[in-house]
Amino acid sequence: MGRRIADQTTKIKYFDKDLELDSDSDLTASGAATFTGTVTLPATVATKRTVTAKTASYQVLAAETGTVFTNTGDTDAITFTLPVVTSTGCEYWFYCVAAFDFAVTAAADKMVTFNCNLATSVKLGTGSEQIGNGFYAVSDGLKWLVFPMAEETATITVA
Repeated sequence: MGRRIADQTTKIKYFDKDLELDSDSDLTASGAATFTGTVTLPATVATKRTVTAKTASYQVLAAETGTVFTNTGDTDAITFTLPVVTSTGCEYWFYCVAAFDFAVTAAADKMVTFNCNLATSVKLGTGSEQIGNGFYAVSDGLKWLVFPMAEETATITVA
């Protein structure tokens, strides 16, 4: 049975944002957190993402789900390593801003991408049109599904 929360402010964490919900008669909590009725969140909660520039290879953290990673300011090749798959729906965006090798890797055979279901890496290589291209990665609970976002003559290498 749920416990009514009345005349209180409930604090929750959504990605890296602290939110406060002013409760009223239609907000209840049961177990870990079950809400019934109408709960209104700010419009920016669902659409605002963290954008982080990296200038050296980086081990992506599971807690950073929803983040857009770029290589803004980078002066050489960069590799983003995805975390071990532990749950469904974890997602990341990788967007190339500096014209250098730009790769996303995962544990061996834990990536599905461009015509390969046992991949370990996907890369935009030097000499191709890298800037403005990138990758979107989402976990299905078993593997990383990595979607290339490539335009024009961008060359993508899958290994």
